[in-house]
Amino acid sequence: MRFSISIAVGMVERASGANRLAACVAILFMAAAGASIWTLGELLPMRQWFDLWSLPESNIRALIFEQMALPRIVVALLVGGGLSFSAVLIQQCLRNPLADATTLGLASGSYLAIAVCAVFAPSLLDHGQPAVALGGAALVTCAILIIGKRTDFSPTAVLLTGLSINLMCGAAASALTVLNHEFLSGLFVWQSGNLAQNGWTTAQHFGWQLGILAALALLLVRPLRIMELGDAQARSVGVSASVLRAWTLAFAISIAALATGEVGVIGFVGLAAPNFARMLGARTFGARLFWAPLLGAGLLWLADQLVQHATLFRSVVSTGSAFSMLGAPIMLWLLGRTKLLTVGIGAIEQGFQPHRRGGSSLWGSALLLCVVVMIAAIFLGRTAGGWHWLTPAEFAAVAPWRVPRIAVAASSGALLALAGAILQRMTANPLASPEMLGISSGAAMGVIGLLLILPTFGHGEMIAAAASGSLMAVAAILLLNRRSGYAGGRLLLSGIALATLFSALASVILSAGDPRSAVLLAWMSGSTYRASPAVAITSVAVTACILAVTPLTARWLEIFPLGETAARSLGVSIALGRAALLAIIALSTGTATIAIGPLTFVGLIAPHIVRSMGIARPLPQVLTSSAMGALLLVLADWFGRNIAYPWQIPAGLISSIVGGAYFVFLLSRKRAP
Repeated sequence: MRFSISIAVGMVERASGANRLAACVAILFMAAAGASIWTLGELLPMRQWFDLWSLPESNIRALIFEQMALPRIVVALLVGGGLSFSAVLIQQCLRNPLADATTLGLASGSYLAIAVCAVFAPSLLDHGQPAVALGGAALVTCAILIIGKRTDFSPTAVLLTGLSINLMCGAAASALTVLNHEFLSGLFVWQSGNLAQNGWTTAQHFGWQLGILAALALLLVRPLRIMELGDAQARSVGVSASVLRAWTLAFAISIAALATGEVGVIGFVGLAAPNFARMLGARTFGARLFWAPLLGAGLLWLADQLVQHATLFRSVVSTGSAFSMLGAPIMLWLLGRTKLLTVGIGAIEQGFQPHRRGGSSLWGSALLLCVVVMIAAIFLGRTAGGWHWLTPAEFAAVAPWRVPRIAVAASSGALLALAGAILQRMTANPLASPEMLGISSGAAMGVIGLLLILPTFGHGEMIAAAASGSLMAVAAILLLNRRSGYAGGRLLLSGIALATLFSALASVILSAGDPRSAVLLAWMSGSTYRASPAVAITSVAVTACILAVTPLTARWLEIFPLGETAARSLGVSIALGRAALLAIIALSTGTATIAIGPLTFVGLIAPHIVRSMGIARPLPQVLTSSAMGALLLVLADWFGRNIAYPWQIPAGLISSIVGGAYFVFLLSRKRAP
């Protein structure tokens, strides 16, 4: 393997111009081949490779070599090349270099379709998962096309729609898993992207399917080149842009969905390979269509070989999780180099400006309504005999469990909504929220880091770790987007990249067999049923302190949306104000994430609802948003407790499904100028 690497380094040094792509492909394949020789050599001595078919059938190592190891290499090459080929087609027809099956939600749509069929219509899976996966991906594609057409296929609108659908489908699939764990537990390994094989069936089936679809897609290469000039220019030369886009996406999503159905979700291969090909010199569509599949095949082959070695990883790591851990940094890097995302952002944000119909504060009314709903959530619920209102004696019996749960839901909702409202005012971006900007994920990564460092820890250490993680996340997001003026598209995509990185890290930890992973899984789902009186008291106390301090930030919240120049002219200390607001956001998000987990959309929804009421002044808007957030999360917890009684759906999953749908609805209302 060292000999292969030394040759590869020499090739890079001598490569220039068009040879650079060939050299990089050669490097990948040589490195992957070296890793494969290493893997296969540990399984079967090299001297027996050429006598493989003459070895007795009782030789277990030879059987594993032939029926598991070799097919796995072939499948890695086919899937990596197929996903990259599919991504090049999607990026060309949507004119979006950050589009692929992962960022557009096609993979999560496929996973949700398979989960639904496994629970409600298992007979549909008799002919295999790829067909069902294709149906789920097709539904997601239809939603993206409908919304994309209304915004003239703005790159930002398409990506935000796909990533929101991705989160929403993931939450819906998690809710199904909670309710039907015995049916769907096997899908967890598949979801994380597993290339393990048991024979040559997958390689044969996907091989001929990929060959047919790729051959048909190549017939569209010439008209697709015209799409680079835009829809109007395409129509002027007799090419129907909508028909061409529909056929191209049909072939592309078919390839991606069939690959997902065979091996699970392999994220970001299609994002990395075409962009690397473009940066290495593949400027034309035809060049990317040739080189990107080769790069994708080499990348996935190499990654799959590396994750198989126990000497590199303490436990078995799925190929999909490993590649997602690489994909998030790749996405952050590409965001800094991609100018296309500046197109079409203003048209989307224009419709999100706050309504200024009046200045009356509804803080008192919202707070009163929240208290009433909290009382109803405590006393009203389903039992074995139907709906029931608790008597005083029954309340005394269940109060130690139900009251902390409602208190945690209310305080967490208030904190997330308050953080979301402050973020939207501070960045002048109405699409910002702790969840969408990855701040909740940063808090979660802080907790995971604490989990890896310390064997035991208390609630205070968890809050400190979560607050530190959320503070680092928000600082990183603002630093990465400072030059773009905190534009909506880049800001949100940076946050979603952090959320993807957290999901990949969490998948690795959950698959490691740590006994604390069960608690981590329940917490990731946004569940409140483990809330204790100590957690409730801490959450309520932090909420009260932050609400008491918030009025001191009113002047900053009023002036910061005007921009740094206006703030300086008014004598406002930008550094001090931003540091104070970031501290409030970090502590609020960290405390809420510790209490209920990272999965909610409350920080996005509550400020929008408040603005729709006509509340535009900063302090009333932030305080009313906190009351609205508490109300929403209490309702989500109550629905999760009763909608599928006696089973319970975590409040975070309920709010994620509803919040994701609401966010997609907001995007669908915006039209291109």
